[in-house]
Amino acid sequence: MGMNGTPNPSVTVASKNPALPADLAEWHGAVRLTHFALEAVQSVALPAAHFKASPEDRMFSFAGLLTTLVYALARGIYGSEELEQRAISQPDLRYLCANNFPDAVTLRQLRRRHWMLVREALAKVLALGAGVAVCDTWFDPQSEADLRLERAAAADSLALDW
Repeated sequence: MGMNGTPNPSVTVASKNPALPADLAEWHGAVRLTHFALEAVQSVALPAAHFKASPEDRMFSFAGLLTTLVYALARGIYGSEELEQRAISQPDLRYLCANNFPDAVTLRQLRRRHWMLVREALAKVLALGAGVAVCDTWFDPQSEADLRLERAAAADSLALDW
């Protein structure tokens, strides 16, 4: 809220959580949010060192791909096609990809196959970004992660690459 009680236009309410911006970089900047994403992914148990959307696709570092995906979701980038394009043009995403740019199919397949792992890492990023413990009473990072993942699924709902 602004000083006169009117809504602050630079803050969009991403969910039922009060005044959480859709893009957490508005609060912390891209560099700090990058550190949050790296920290969150380092704290989860990865099922493999690498990820491939299909046997004929390129191989990616599982940790790198997961970090890129949860960072993008914390920035309010939900669609895999949009993330594919922005990874090439945005310095923060280009850094996380280490100039090995994933395609939209790979990003969608990672999210679809490892939904709970993405949810866990994203909830940790959101908790760090909100400055709360994972069980804080005013903010539920798990619910916020679910909401952002639902938005990503909706953004990619027309993709037929199952």
